[in-house]
Amino acid sequence: MHNHVILTGRLTHAPELRQTPSGVFACKFSIAVQRKYNKNKNEQEADFIEIETWRGTAEYVSKYFDKGDMIDITGRLKTYRWKDENDTTHFGTSVLVESVEFAPTNNRKAAENNSDAPPAADTSAQDIPAAFEEFEEIADSDMPF
Repeated sequence: MHNHVILTGRLTHAPELRQTPSGVFACKFSIAVQRKYNKNKNEQEADFIEIETWRGTAEYVSKYFDKGDMIDITGRLKTYRWKDENDTTHFGTSVLVESVEFAPTNNRKAAENNSDAPPAADTSAQDIPAAFEEFEEIADSDMPF
């Protein structure tokens, strides 16, 4: 069985970084994820999903992301329940983040803080170790399977 979620959406508000009494960072925010275009209603619909990050990921999100920014999230669904003062049981769902990435768009906050910008995700030819320079490229037609 798997509990694996991959989402791309826009932050609906600035991430809220908090710290637990034991010093662990936590950050909560929500993202709007568009659904497929509905031709019958002639409008775009979206789902608003609660997101939860912890520790270093929480600090990273609060530093580099802001309201309206696109974000790619990988994580798992987390369900919870609670009772209110009337003893009514309520249920909720959020995504517990395992990793985040910049979505393919210009990110305002990262551009403004260019000196603090995170390292680029793509690898250039200069980043390839010298030990791998001797490998030759194989065409798909030469593959044994």
